[in-house]
Amino acid sequence: HLFGCAMDVLYRRLGIDAAYRAAGGMFYTVESHVKHFAEAKAGDALYVTTQVLDVDDKRLHVFHRLHRRGDDTLLATGEQMHLHVDTTSAKAAPADGAVRQKLEALRAAHAAFPVPRDLGKPVGSRAKR
Repeated sequence: HLFGCAMDVLYRRLGIDAAYRAAGGMFYTVESHVKHFAEAKAGDALYVTTQVLDVDDKRLHVFHRLHRRGDDTLLATGEQMHLHVDTTSAKAAPADGAVRQKLEALRAAHAAFPVPRDLGKPVGSRAKR
């Protein structure tokens, strides 16, 4: 749920709002991999960072990290692939040009961040974080 909330924040930053959705555009999650590393307790203050890894006309690849505020413990990661859909035709379609430009700017800025160690690892892999 927290990674979904992080996507909602990203969507708002990109201009993907009620009007954008009403015009028939939206990204949908087509693949997601979540890994849990530590436990959060009720009342813990948490935060999520989102790294835009890649983007093209129809796809958006992101990597989330969930941390506990205070000690910055990494609690979980979530890698997601989203597909842009024209909801009126129910088919994959290119994102709005302005949205795509904002995503490309984020991808370029985020390229300076380290590549996540767990990127692309399938369920059951023995890779260490």
